Amino acid sequence: MKRKQKLIIVLASLMVVVLIILSQTSFVKLSTIKYRGYHEIAANIYLDNNCDMEMQEEVFNLLEQSCERLEGFWGTVESEPIIIFSDSQQKLSKLNAGVNSALASTFVFGRARTYILVCIPKTDINILAHEMSHAEFHCRIYEGKYSNTPLVPMWFDEG
Repeated sequence: MKRKQKLIIVLASLMVVVLIILSQTSFVKLSTIKYRGYHEIAANIYLDNNCDMEMQEEVFNLLEQSCERLEGFWGTVESEPIIIFSDSQQKLSKLNAGVNSALASTFVFGRARTYILVCIPKTDINILAHEMSHAEFHCRIYEGKYSNTPLVPMWFDEG
């Protein structure tokens, strides 16, 4: 019986260690954004809880202009990125993303899921539209794929 108890303790300890390690990954941090000091202001659009209504209006204006630019280039927009806005670069960096102004991060598990992190005072329509274009590109190229292996070189993705 003691051997069985020791095995259970070891397995439970290993599970705790694995959960702690996983909780520090970008994917888990971004997937649990609503529990990290952000609230959803529209479908897939999150804003830092410390931001005021003026900031929220700025976010909606940026999104509207960026979507118009995206539709002008791609035609129909198929992607549904999760976009996270904050006025604090430091707070965004706690999500394991070194953000200067904006960053797109895509995870592929059968369907591309793109997270775009945006630091409000440091971004504009050009930057946001660029990151949203990554989401659109990734949605189209990675659809149905189950690998995070890049299908195109980075220079093409950024081009």
